[in-house]
Amino acid sequence: MLIDSADIAPLDFPRTARGEMDDDPILYALNDRGSRLAGALMSRSYFNKRLP
Repeated sequence: MLIDSADIAPLDFPRTARGEMDDDPILYALNDRGSRLAGALMSRSYFNKRLP
């Protein structure tokens, strides 16, 4: 059985339309494959620019 973050999150946090917490980007990225992919691509391009 999969556990959704909406099941264990406190009720007073603001939520997006799909139920993730707005103010917790780590949980949001872990729950959203698109965000995980975008985060990986952005961090990779960021580090590639900083390397000589």
